[in-house]
Amino acid sequence: MYSKLIKREWRAKARQLIREHASDISSGHVHSVLESEEFRSASVIGLYFSVSTEPDTKPLMEAAFSLGKRVAVPIYSPILAAYEWAEYQPSMELTEAKYGIVEPKQAPKIDPQIIDVCFLPGLLFDKSGVRLGHGGGFYDRLLIQISSSTPIIGLAFPWQIVDELPKEPHDIVCSKVIY
Repeated sequence: MYSKLIKREWRAKARQLIREHASDISSGHVHSVLESEEFRSASVIGLYFSVSTEPDTKPLMEAAFSLGKRVAVPIYSPILAAYEWAEYQPSMELTEAKYGIVEPKQAPKIDPQIIDVCFLPGLLFDKSGVRLGHGGGFYDRLLIQISSSTPIIGLAFPWQIVDELPKEPHDIVCSKVIY
C-alpha cells in the first residue's frame, strides 16, 4: 500500500512536469534511437503510437519501414480487456481506441516472442531503468509476453528522468532509457 501511495505522488509530480515542459517537447531522441545497436540490428520492433506528451514515435516507425523492418504495436482487445501485440503497416487505417490512444483499426496479431527490441513510454524513469506508468499495469502485462532476452528501452524527455522511483515485484525494468 505504501508503494502505491508513493507512486501516486510521483504520478502527480510527473503530470506537473508535463504541464511545465509542454512547450519543450521535441524529437531529440530520434537520432539516438536510430543509431542504437538495438534498433539497427532488429527485424521486428515493438513501438507505440505516442500521444502529445510523449516522445514522437512516428519518425521511428517511418525509419523502420524504410529499412524493411516490421513494427509491432499494442492494440486493445475488448474481449480480453487487455492490450496485445499486433503488426502495424503504414497503409493501415488508424482509429482512436481505449484511453484516446491511436491504433490500427484492423491489424493481425503478432507473436510477441519475435519482437527483437521494445521501446515504451512512461511518465517518469529513474536512472536504473525503473519506469513509472499511468498506473494500469498495461505495459507490465504486455512486456511479460516478449522474450526475456529482448531489450526494453524507455523513451523519455530529459525532465522525465529522476534519481530513484519505487519498484514493485511486478515492475519490469528497462535495459536503458533514451532521452
